[in-house]
Amino acid sequence: MQDIREESLNESVKSEQSPRVVLWEIDLTVQGGERYFFCNELNEKGEPVTWQGRQY
Repeated sequence: MQDIREESLNESVKSEQSPRVVLWEIDLTVQGGERYFFCNELNEKGEPVTWQGRQY
């Protein structure tokens, strides 16, 4: 069985886990395309996530 990091184990037993948001950036500018930004969640208002001035 794989060992679980102590940090992950401590997080898993809390009554509330901290949110995990995944952000992706796909850069196609080398091929003459654009940069695309994606996120696995919407914010609390149901809108796209904005992080460091970029909308995901």
